[in-house]
Amino acid sequence: MTMILLYHLCSAADWTTTVRMGHYLPPAARLEGFIHLSTVEQVEESAHKFFRNVTDLLLLTVDAAQLGASLKWENAFPHLYGPLPVMAVLAVEGVSLDAAGYPNLPFLRSGGQHR
Repeated sequence: MTMILLYHLCSAADWTTTVRMGHYLPPAARLEGFIHLSTVEQVEESAHKFFRNVTDLLLLTVDAAQLGASLKWENAFPHLYGPLPVMAVLAVEGVSLDAAGYPNLPFLRSGGQHR
């Protein structure tokens, strides 16, 4: 069975604030009703569209199998309806910015299986 990896970008402040509770629920999820996740093919576009000049940006790598029925695929985008369990997060990595202020995610360009 192949592990399906999903990705979520967030500020370090949002991650630190909510992770103490054992789950992650960003402010935007409280407004929209779900957490935006991305596939490896989607994450770079999302990063460039929504996270330019965010200096404390983190990339969360998430094991989709641990999300259960709360994970819904809508118009090819993965959405998590409910908090993200910390146990489902396989890696948390800082993201640097390029000279234009865009998030730099070179390790994902090779197909998403980093480290």
